[in-house]
Amino acid sequence: MQDEFMFNVKRESKKMYLNNIFMSCFKVIILGIYSQMISNLVRDVTNSKFNSMETVVRGLMQILVVGFVLAFFWEYYTNIKIENVKQKLKLSFYNCIGIQSLSALSQIKYGQGKERISDDFERITDFHMWEIPNLVVSIFTVVFYTVLLINDNGIVLVTLSVLAFIQCVAPIIINKFVKVNYTKMRQVEEELTDYIVFSYTGYETMKIYALEKWYIHNLKKIHKRYVKAGVNSEVAVTVENIMDNFLENMLNYGSYAIIGLYVLRGVIDVHLATQAIVLSSSLFVAYKNIFDTIPQYGIYKVAEGRITGWLKKYKSTTDNINDEVGQFCIDSLLIENKEGIVVLEIENIKWDMKKKYIIFGDNGSGKSTLLKIMVKEMEYKEGQIKYDNIELKNISDNCLLDKVFYLPQQDVELNITPIELYKYTCHENAAEIAIEFGIMEKMLKEEKISDLSLGNKRKVFLALAFSQNDKYLFLDEPTNHLDTYGINILKKKINEYQNGVFIVTHEKELFEVVDFQYEIRGGKIKWKN
Repeated sequence: MQDEFMFNVKRESKKMYLNNIFMSCFKVIILGIYSQMISNLVRDVTNSKFNSMETVVRGLMQILVVGFVLAFFWEYYTNIKIENVKQKLKLSFYNCIGIQSLSALSQIKYGQGKERISDDFERITDFHMWEIPNLVVSIFTVVFYTVLLINDNGIVLVTLSVLAFIQCVAPIIINKFVKVNYTKMRQVEEELTDYIVFSYTGYETMKIYALEKWYIHNLKKIHKRYVKAGVNSEVAVTVENIMDNFLENMLNYGSYAIIGLYVLRGVIDVHLATQAIVLSSSLFVAYKNIFDTIPQYGIYKVAEGRITGWLKKYKSTTDNINDEVGQFCIDSLLIENKEGIVVLEIENIKWDMKKKYIIFGDNGSGKSTLLKIMVKEMEYKEGQIKYDNIELKNISDNCLLDKVFYLPQQDVELNITPIELYKYTCHENAAEIAIEFGIMEKMLKEEKISDLSLGNKRKVFLALAFSQNDKYLFLDEPTNHLDTYGINILKKKINEYQNGVFIVTHEKELFEVVDFQYEIRGGKIKWKN
């Protein structure tokens, strides 16, 4: 999918190339014509040909006015087009993120997503929409002004070109430093963002357990690294600006002095010197843009690497699950924790997908991890998991989610009402089940899910689960936060459900409504019926 995203960026950016390049080249040509007319005007004045001056001045004014008006409207149009294209690319980027595997999506952190979607995305799109066209235009500028100056102003052209090459010093010096610092800055900003978001969601908890000092202490440590990275970035920018300002002054005044010296010594005429002075600033800027592409390209490659590394290559799958799955099979499965230690080993299990199962065990025994693996939210390295005879790794996420519904242990925070959730997911009949769970109809229509109590949130999502009918349900700790009435309705719904149900729990309230019970103990899973 990273290839698809970069292809979209390049394809959409090409549509903007001609706009930027055409307008910028038009302004270069206008300035070239303007310099030629100024040169002619000075020549006429020095030769006492005053009759043609009025015509030349009128032509100069017309060129300036027409050029300014055209440039203004063209840039306005181009900027609007660029923003539209960026928005289109951002939607394409979101699509590339959304199509990633469930296991990859489950690992995305808030700060990481924010930095990729903002800074890295902007770097990549700006490079294609601005830096590349600027490079093309700058090369065109150098070639065009070379053609204008080479015949009558050859020695001045060589002098200006030699002076312009001094500008390559700053980009070459800061290139490596800027790339390394960009990566460090993005990483510490990701960490800082995650930490600040945690404060918004968990400050009540910190206050209850008197953890404010701990939070502030850690925040200071992160902020210290952030300031250090920021200082390094500021140093790079400051050094670059100082060098640029120094070189700009040296080039402008130095070139004026050298051209004036050429005039005094009779190497060139005054009108040719005037033309060279008019073009010198634009020529220097063109060379500078060419040299500045070096660090910009370095940052672009870093940003591209961060995004393409984040968007793991999507493997298309061709295997589909049958409309009705007969068996769910696990063979020689090893489940490891983050430290690489095996926490659960399953030799051979076959489950009938029309039956109802409970998997129970102590906290940390691996039961929730097993459920996440069964729905592809987590990957597994060793062993086989099959729906009928189809390996789970070969089944696409979308195909799997068409057949199963997974209710995680923690309910998500959504800023929509339950009715809106049911409407968007095309399960409006879930509202009737939610009312059966004891949620008032007014609450379903008016309260945001994020504002509901933990118990009511669980009931909202349980109602969505049992409205699926044709799907196999995978429920992780479904009794969490439920009152006695809610648990009784949950039992009733499990009994009535016409398809297979897999329940992970450490409670025993639901044992009586399932067909089979399995216990995880000591890293093994055992049938308990």
